[in-house]
Amino acid sequence: MTGRSKGLIGAGGLAIVAVVVFAAWLFLVRDDAPDAATSDAAIAALGADTGSSAPGTAPTVSGVVVSADGVWTVDTSLGTADYPFDDRTYVGYRVTEELASIGTNTVVGRTLGVSGRLDIAGTQMTAVDVLADFTRLESDSSGRDSALRTQALETAAFPEATFVSTGAVDLGEVPSNGVTMTIDVVGELTLRGVTNPITVSLEATLVGDTVVVVGRASVAFADFDIATPTAAIVVSVGDVGELEFQLFFTRADGAAEE
Repeated sequence: MTGRSKGLIGAGGLAIVAVVVFAAWLFLVRDDAPDAATSDAAIAALGADTGSSAPGTAPTVSGVVVSADGVWTVDTSLGTADYPFDDRTYVGYRVTEELASIGTNTVVGRTLGVSGRLDIAGTQMTAVDVLADFTRLESDSSGRDSALRTQALETAAFPEATFVSTGAVDLGEVPSNGVTMTIDVVGELTLRGVTNPITVSLEATLVGDTVVVVGRASVAFADFDIATPTAAIVVSVGDVGELEFQLFFTRADGAAEE
């Protein structure tokens, strides 16, 4: 084999490696993670079916004045079923990882398997209870999803995550249509069978016959005995992740007239 032939083969090999690395970045680990939930985006996702009236006025549905008082339950019927579920009720995670020869990547996974309730009485949010099915977590990589389920979260043994508030929250005013309230809710988070106290920052907006709730909370993996998944391309994963959620609640007992 001549030196020229060896040089061509070497150059070809490097080109192939470059193509493979680029393809891996483009199709598997490119950092185009879905945006974090915001109240504006969540409300927009509801479209024209909200029955909302002007912000700051009493909410109405089909001409009936609606009070926010009562029990509201998670509604999973709205939106489409395509990841990243931007227009659906979801609970998910957002984590930063370092990838060999590529750099920092933001990983986002979400589940549509959500249930729960929200209780409101006057100026008080008296209870929040949310359950998420983590066996249905989905990201842009099925390989990552499998590793997360089998290594980090062990969803076969611990399929669910729950958040339960531990006290009433003062909203400061009676909820009115289109007005977004920013509040902190103290409660208990259970992940991988471990329960810890946590404060969840959320925004809640009454939009016609729907209560829209978005928010997030920082979670230290060690606090919940979560071991980060390992892979040849993954150099490191952050010690803290973000639990994020977008929830649509509708009244459990029908619209209440005033």
